[in-house]
Amino acid sequence: MVISVRSFKKRFIRIFGDDVWNDFIDFGKSEQDTKSFTSMHDVIKQLNKYKKKIANRDLYTKGINRRFARFALISIERAFRPQSKSITFNKKVVLKNGNFNRIWEVEHIFSSKGTNCFDEIIKVPKKTNTCPKKGTYNNKLITQITCNSICNLTLISRELNGKEKYKNADFQTKKKIMNPPKYKEKDFYINRIFKNRSAKPSKDYFRLLLARQLNLKFDFNRIFKPDATGIPVVFFEDVLGYSEGAIKSTPHITHLIRKWCRKRRRLK
Repeated sequence: MVISVRSFKKRFIRIFGDDVWNDFIDFGKSEQDTKSFTSMHDVIKQLNKYKKKIANRDLYTKGINRRFARFALISIERAFRPQSKSITFNKKVVLKNGNFNRIWEVEHIFSSKGTNCFDEIIKVPKKTNTCPKKGTYNNKLITQITCNSICNLTLISRELNGKEKYKNADFQTKKKIMNPPKYKEKDFYINRIFKNRSAKPSKDYFRLLLARQLNLKFDFNRIFKPDATGIPVVFFEDVLGYSEGAIKSTPHITHLIRKWCRKRRRLK
């Protein structure tokens, strides 16, 4: 099997959805630019651009950033938990008015309102250029965490997220509500924060979020780290589900591998 632009698009949309595909293909392009790919070379170049959005401070308040949050979270979940590959994260329930509800939604871990809300946990300094006090996190790290940062977002089923007792619960109560076997999200790789037993008082929640932000960004960058030929193999194999044979038999990828082999031979 050879990976074509068409098959890549079809598989990408099946996993992430049309809206994420549109965000992916439009990123960094002007209105005059073509909104299609002519080769897998173009696809890989766009992947290398798109992945850099993980460094953005806010991934939720605007539609485009919200779509990237789905892309990042689903990629990490599929790459680091094999059981999650069988879950259709893009599944929808069509409504009578023509709209739809998603089975899996991107939602906050700590909401902006209620008990143990995000604003109570994170106190962002007014002057980000001031020197931090000894023994505290530096201001640069603190200002990188907002209510809508990747560390405070996760994938939750609509069934669970639609329960009022879950929406309005504090963090410790959410962990208990999520516990029954019927809620698959309790076992997600990206939801390990809900299993943390060391942080119980709210003063420790900032530490949890900071650690989660660093871990998620590290994992995401591992997925898109190119091999010696410039191909993000983990994304193609573990996230999209392509075989090693399909990757190596794709014309553009084969060309890069041969180019890399010739370079290696010259260096010997």
